Amino acid sequence: MIRFAAEEWESAVQTSDPIVLAYSQYGLAEGCARQGRTSLAIELTDKAVSTLERVQGAFLCVGQVQQAKVRLQVGDFRGARESAAAAIRWMPRLRFIEFTAPAIGLYVESILGNAWVDRSPRDSRKDLRKADWSAFAARWSSWACPNLTSYGYRVSGRLAMAKNKKQQAMQYFDKAIIAAEKIGAQYELARTLIDKSLLEYPQAASDRQRGLDLLESLGCVLPDAEVEYLGLDRAAHHARSATARTEDPPAVNLVLSASMR
Repeated sequence: MIRFAAEEWESAVQTSDPIVLAYSQYGLAEGCARQGRTSLAIELTDKAVSTLERVQGAFLCVGQVQQAKVRLQVGDFRGARESAAAAIRWMPRLRFIEFTAPAIGLYVESILGNAWVDRSPRDSRKDLRKADWSAFAARWSSWACPNLTSYGYRVSGRLAMAKNKKQQAMQYFDKAIIAAEKIGAQYELARTLIDKSLLEYPQAASDRQRGLDLLESLGCVLPDAEVEYLGLDRAAHHARSATARTEDPPAVNLVLSASMR
């Protein structure tokens, strides 16, 4: 993800195109967020969204989707909700396409925060109704965007668990796992295995370890709020993830530093 974003940055420099530069920045932001480089990710995605707001870039919604992802990674649920909602408002103009569809699942995550884990949602009934409709839309989106099938089921599993519907949550997580394995979506598979392991069943411990091993092997880390809830050693978790990554080549380091100017 970071390497492709770096290639976009090189194109932006050659053409002096601020919109392509913004595309590069929000791509770098998601990649950095998944690695746990969240401070940098926040700065990058905020710069990208700010640029696209000024020039009315048609893909401002994509920047807002990436902004929501980064904010979820750092536990800023209110900010993530605002970004996801802003992206959803683009749908009447851009239609329901793969660029806008992820915002719906992100909206569910931002409403629930970590409440789904302890099955005691602190959200209002109005918010939970919004989450219900959004989770349904996230599952429905798989008809148009098969790559989002696993994610739609995963956020639906979180919502079901928040409503104390363990059996339904288990079914959604199992469907998410099947969908992720079908298309080789390793990141979603890892996240789903970890989410499912919170439901307390005989294979929960092994599924959690499998999910963590897979996530770290991809060079990714869990959001800090989830690391804390699971009682993981954050430093060790990040260190294991870092060992799985190759070092950024000099060109990527140049992009990261230059894009922050």
